[in-house]
Amino acid sequence: MSHQQLQRVLVRMLYDPAFATEVFRDPGTTLRDEDLTEQEQRWLVSVDQRAYAVDPLRRTRTLAVLLEEFPVSVHHLIQQTAQPALVEDFFASAAFHTCIQSRGSLAVAFGTYLCSEDLQGRYPALDIVPLVQIETAIARLRRQRATSADAPVATPSMLSLAPTVLLLPLPAGILEYYHTMFAALQRDTHGLAAAAMQEAVLPRLHDTTAREWLLIEWHEDTENASIELLPDALGALLATAPAQRAALVASACALGAEAREAEEILDGLLTDGVLV
Repeated sequence: MSHQQLQRVLVRMLYDPAFATEVFRDPGTTLRDEDLTEQEQRWLVSVDQRAYAVDPLRRTRTLAVLLEEFPVSVHHLIQQTAQPALVEDFFASAAFHTCIQSRGSLAVAFGTYLCSEDLQGRYPALDIVPLVQIETAIARLRRQRATSADAPVATPSMLSLAPTVLLLPLPAGILEYYHTMFAALQRDTHGLAAAAMQEAVLPRLHDTTAREWLLIEWHEDTENASIELLPDALGALLATAPAQRAALVASACALGAEAREAEEILDGLLTDGVLV
């Protein structure tokens, strides 16, 4: 094993008292899937268990950051369930533990938790997934830095979505709804994190089978994301990427464009940095 593996288990114990209790009760069984020796397991339980709880505000500080990134989702979660404690339950979730053990993004893991089958199963009427998808997409883009190592390989024929954009097919009307709710939370003088936890009377998301295409783009110069509602045909076209340029031209023509117009559309998307 490595010292990083031991450190990750330690972090999980600091954030999840129930997990820490299980480790102290039976480290061999609780940590059987982790790459730890018996000696390393003993190190974890060689101190007073109360040492893992000396910072009662650890979860609160971390949640404050997450609430800044998921204000609309969390606001709706609390209003629809009347259970504010569900937000803190994230630290006992599989999404959290998997994230820490695999060095993933805590914000993305929080989005995974909000959309988890466990949470949705406990509250069948919960209607927040499209909102979570928007805020998770922004969180992903915020943490994704395109480098020469991870950027798509540019070739004359193969076109892909740029690493700074994400395409989402979501229920019709969701973008207008999201903007309205986000603006309302921003007006709270206590800040987004506090606003997310406030009581409010919220309109329900419109139940529809219709879909709209959202293009979420991260802008390095402003360190912010923009969300654009795309025409259906353009969204359907981008959804076929990555693909050979000839295939994208064929898709554009099938969606109603002339051959020359299709080429111009692709050139425009390349110029705008949506495709690479």
